[in-house]
Amino acid sequence: MDTTDTFDFETFKQEAIKGLYSGKPLTGENGIFAPMLKHFLETALQGELDNHLVANKSEGINNRKNGLSSKIIKSSGGSFELDTPRDRDCSFTPQVVAKRQLVLTDTLERQIISLFGHGMSYSSINEQLEELYGYHLSVGELSNITDRIIPLMKEWQSRPLARVYAVVWMDAMFYKVRVDGKVCSRAMYSVIGLGLDGKKEVLGIYLAETEGLGVPELSSGFQYLQTLN
Repeated sequence: MDTTDTFDFETFKQEAIKGLYSGKPLTGENGIFAPMLKHFLETALQGELDNHLVANKSEGINNRKNGLSSKIIKSSGGSFELDTPRDRDCSFTPQVVAKRQLVLTDTLERQIISLFGHGMSYSSINEQLEELYGYHLSVGELSNITDRIIPLMKEWQSRPLARVYAVVWMDAMFYKVRVDGKVCSRAMYSVIGLGLDGKKEVLGIYLAETEGLGVPELSSGFQYLQTLN
């Protein structure tokens, strides 16, 4: 994005710095992560419904998709409207977000956001989804949802970025993940850009097994981001 004569960079920078020092949240209010949560959850729910309809068909039940129902979901990453798929006979029971659920837990939110991290392999994403769903899904059902999620992750990671951002910084979140049967902490670093239009955008997400990314990882991450504009 090119600069314009009407943009007062100094005033903009001072307001941004003032917000940082006043403790204004960088990733919460105004929903910087909300679009990512929305896209993931709606994709996963479509996969859940597909699995449900396949199971119905194998049991000789004539059922089909029947539009969408909407509700407002609240999360620490912002509120957003979630479109949940419906089936004709109303036997579909969503799992990742239950029918009457209106709030996402911090744990679920961070698990979802971590899936957008660069370097996540198919097997890693599958393990994360297995942890997210627990043991409610069969291997085939989980694979169907993973196959829907993978293109969404890749599309987000390779999307084009603006040419210029007024300010770029990093933020970190921590979440629990099960590795080899043990629960351990993982650090999730998000690179956030403040556009010339005053809107914040998540530029990239990077995962680390330990707290603190090294210089090589940071350098590699920023080099990758430069290829997207």
